[in-house]
Amino acid sequence: MPVVLNYAPVVAARGTLTVDYSYTDDSGAARHRPDRHSLFQHLGQHRRRTASPAGQINAAVKSGGQPVAVTFVTDNGKAATNLTITSGLTALPAGWSSASHAFSCASVSTGNGCQLEFDLCAGALGSGTLTLGYAYTDDTGKAQTGTFNLAYAATTNDNVVATPSPIGADHALVAGGTQTVSVVFTTDDGRLATALLLTSSLTALPPGWSSTASSLACPSVSGGSGCALSLTYKPQVYGAGTLILNYSYKNNAGRTRTGSLSIPYRATTDDTISGTTSPKSPLSGVTA
Repeated sequence: MPVVLNYAPVVAARGTLTVDYSYTDDSGAARHRPDRHSLFQHLGQHRRRTASPAGQINAAVKSGGQPVAVTFVTDNGKAATNLTITSGLTALPAGWSSASHAFSCASVSTGNGCQLEFDLCAGALGSGTLTLGYAYTDDTGKAQTGTFNLAYAATTNDNVVATPSPIGADHALVAGGTQTVSVVFTTDDGRLATALLLTSSLTALPPGWSSTASSLACPSVSGGSGCALSLTYKPQVYGAGTLILNYSYKNNAGRTRTGSLSIPYRATTDDTISGTTSPKSPLSGVTA
C-alpha cells in the first residue's frame, strides 16, 4: 500500500526525511523500523537586470542624450561567470548608441561591477523596446540564458504655460467691484505634462484677491481647460500691484520644470469728468 508524499521546496536546502512505521510479520512478531530518504534541492541561480533610470526611459527629441545604465547581478549573491550579450548590441533601435559593440563580464555577483552603458538621443518622436539577449554560467556550472526588455519613448521637451482670462487683467477696477479671473494651465505643444502643482499659497494672496480653492494639483496637463484655477479680485480700497503664481510640473520628457505667471491689477475710484466755464455765467460782451 503506497503512501504519496509531495516535495515542493521554495528555498535551497538539504536534509533527510525519516518515516517511522510498524507492522506484524508472518510469524506474528511486532516489528518497527525507520526508513530514511535523502532529500536535496538546489534552486537554479538566476540573473537579475536593473536599469537606471528605472521604468520607461524618456528622452526629449533633439535636446541632448539620456544616459542609461543596465546593471547585471545574481539573485542569490553567489558568483556567476562568463556573462556575454548575445543579441541587441549590433542593431540598436534608432536613437540608441553604446560605446560597446560587444560586452562580457568574467564574474558577476552583486554591486555594479557588471554594467552596460547606453545613450538615448532621439531624433524624432516615437517609442519602442530595446531587447538584450545574454548568456552566462551559474554557480553550479550550468549554462543559462536570459532576455532583458527596456521600454523607451522619444518625446518633446514641452513646457506648461498659464493663461489668465481676461488676459492681462490690468484694466482699472472700481474699488468695491468684483472681477473673476480664470487661469488655465496647458502645454505649449499640446502634448502631455504631469504632476502640476501650484507652489504659491492661495491663502496668502494680495489684498482683494481670493480663491475658493486652498491648493491646486493636476495629475496631467495638455490642452483644453482641464487644469484651471478660479480667482476673484474684489478690492475695497484703491491701489495697484502684481499677483504672482508659481508652479512646478514634469514635462513630456519626464524632467521637472517650474513656471511663473504675473497678473498686474489696479483698483481706482469711480470719479467723473465735469466741465466749468470761466468767467462764470452770465457772460457779457462789449459791442463794437
